[in-house]
Amino acid sequence: MLDLTCEAVEYLARYYPGLLTSCSAAANDAQNPDLLSQPGCEFAPVIIWSKAQSVIQTAAVRRLLIYAAIALLARVAVADDDGWTLVRSNDGIDTFVNEQRDDGFREFRGVTTMAATFEEARDVIKDIPGNVHWLPSCRRAELVRYISETELLVYMVSRAPWPITDRDCVWKRIYAVDTDDHFLMKFIADHAEFEGEEGLVRILKGRGVWEVKRFDATTSTVSFQYIGDGGGNVPRGFVNTSTRSIPEKTLRALHQRILALRAN
Repeated sequence: MLDLTCEAVEYLARYYPGLLTSCSAAANDAQNPDLLSQPGCEFAPVIIWSKAQSVIQTAAVRRLLIYAAIALLARVAVADDDGWTLVRSNDGIDTFVNEQRDDGFREFRGVTTMAATFEEARDVIKDIPGNVHWLPSCRRAELVRYISETELLVYMVSRAPWPITDRDCVWKRIYAVDTDDHFLMKFIADHAEFEGEEGLVRILKGRGVWEVKRFDATTSTVSFQYIGDGGGNVPRGFVNTSTRSIPEKTLRALHQRILALRAN
């Protein structure tokens, strides 16, 4: 029996919407409407897939499932030497995933070339107070400690979807490269004691990288990479599913922030 992951069902939903419509109809025919509303995946039809043996009865639908699975396998990207696999390309942004870890968390990276100068992209990323205006879910960002010209401690608070409690973290920002045409900033969850806001869950494990390279006078290549444990009792599967879209959302928000600053 075929065994597809949540990512596979996302692919089916994007490229074979008629197939999932057939599956949904089959579920309704089997009088199992609850299959369409159970949590656990960004696309509810994954529940239908997992119970396909008992729900889908027609030979026509089974053939569709097999054809779609074959098409999916033909499109699966081969991981590079570092374990990165392309999982999505949308609106000029490529999203990669690296699953070569023992803790069950996936690392994600987004890469794009945007119509923004090198200086524009770098300066928006480095503007700590301004991060609240564009970083997804960020509602507070402030400098905690100036260690050196290349190291800072930054306190950030992120909104979380109900019923999950908001998160906060003290990030150590490291400017590993900061030249006229190349900027590389690493950020790592730091265990520095900082009281912060009450009632939040502190993120203690996380790291990421921002990189900006000058492509030409008006264009830059920007990448954003992140992996982290959201803390608390949030399941790894939920963390992996929710963070998958972060690189694309973040890079798009960066460009929108740059355009907004230009307009002013």
